[in-house]
This record gives sequence, C-alpha cells and structure tokens, in this order.
Amino acid sequence: MTKKNTYLLDTLSNAMAVLDHVAANGYSTLTQISDTLGINKTVVFRILYTLQAAGYIAKTENSTYILGHKMVLLGQLGLKHNAMHQQVKGKLRELTAQFNESSHMGLLDDSANVLIVSKIDATATIQMTSQIGRTMPAYCSAMGKCLLAYLDPAELKDYLNTAPFPRKTLTTLVSAEELLRELTLVRSRGYAFDNEESEEGLFCVAVPVHNSQGEVYAAISVSGPANRMINKINLVVEQLPVVANEISRLEANTGR
Repeated sequence: MTKKNTYLLDTLSNAMAVLDHVAANGYSTLTQISDTLGINKTVVFRILYTLQAAGYIAKTENSTYILGHKMVLLGQLGLKHNAMHQQVKGKLRELTAQFNESSHMGLLDDSANVLIVSKIDATATIQMTSQIGRTMPAYCSAMGKCLLAYLDPAELKDYLNTAPFPRKTLTTLVSAEELLRELTLVRSRGYAFDNEESEEGLFCVAVPVHNSQGEVYAAISVSGPANRMINKINLVVEQLPVVANEISRLEANTGR
C-alpha cells in the first residue's frame, strides 16, 4: 500500500490536475474533465470557477474550457528567465541585425492560432504591430502556414473544415482549397510567405523549427513592409533555415 504524502494539499493537487488536463487537451467539458480525472463533478466545477475567476482558465461559448490569459502571462515570465529562451532570442537578434526587420518565433496554440513567444524589433521606423503573448490567425500568417503545413493530417482536416476564413486583405486566402494548395507548396519548398495577407503593406517569410525528434513545433520569421522586404526575400529565404537549424540544435542539447 502506497503511503500518502501528508504534505500534499488534496484541493491544490486536484486543481493542478484540472489545470494540467485543460492545458493538455483544451476544449474539454466539465463532465469530460470529471470523468477523466475521477474527481467529483461538483469539486471540478468549483475548481474551474475559481481558476476562471483568476484568469487561469477561460470558458468558451460552447461551455468548454481552455487556458486563460493569466497562463500566457506566466509563460512569458517563465520564458524571460529561461536560459534556452534567451539563446533563441540571441538567434532572432542576429536575424534582425542582419536584415533590420522584425524577427519572431511562434507556436500553434490549442485554437490553431499562432502564439508569439519571442520577438526582436527592428530599428526601422515602420514595423510589424505584434507583441509577445499575442496570437494571430494561422491561415493568413507565414508562421501559421509553416505550422499548419506540418500539422497531423487529421488535425489539419478539422482545421480546414472551419473554412471559409475571414478576409483580412485583398490577398487573404479565404477557402480551404486555396489554403491546402498553399500548405502543399510550403512543405515542398520549406518556407512560407505572408504576402500582405494579414495586413496591407506587410510581407513576412517564415520557416519551421524542428525538435530533436524531427517534429515541427515552432516557426521563426522575418517581417517588414513589402516595399523593403521585396529586395531582401532571397537572402531571408537563404538565411532563415540556417537559423532554424541552429535553434533546433539548441533544443536538442536541452533534451526537448
């Protein structure tokens, strides 16, 4: 018989289990969380209510639960003090210094949006309006296309079934067919463009970043005004994969 650890608080342990479940699964209902964890539904409801009030969990219109804004803020603080993240920022800083354009690193969140986890601003007066911790639609961003292109086929199919996608500019891809063709092209050439699709006048180039198992888990990009980027595209396309590989090696060294 396993001896119970008397130092553990049952209530807090249950709350952490609920939070971990929402983080790992997303869009779970109260019943699903209760059944999976084996915790009384009333207890789970009170935990969810408390976490929601504090901003750690958010409730959707369909009465499912996802991570809240407070978790993003905590993630940012964690990244700020994380040595690995500082090394990644160093690589992005090199990109920005080389091209004098903003550089980013992004991940795909549970809502299939791109979560910006790192950014280095350019010194140029006109820049991309983005912030760490903010999200952007995947279908009309270069980083998003990179991440969608290497998504599990079943997950990608589910995502494409949400089409049509809201038009942001005249060049936005708004149908599943258009986007699927674009993603096939991204996989074949190894990089993606945002050709003024998310914001008029903005051009972005992105490439995927692989972990030690060879799986795509992130993307990095260089972005700036289209009239400046047009003369840099070839050099950016050439340099981005080099930096992505350097970041992958950093991740491999940390045992990711």
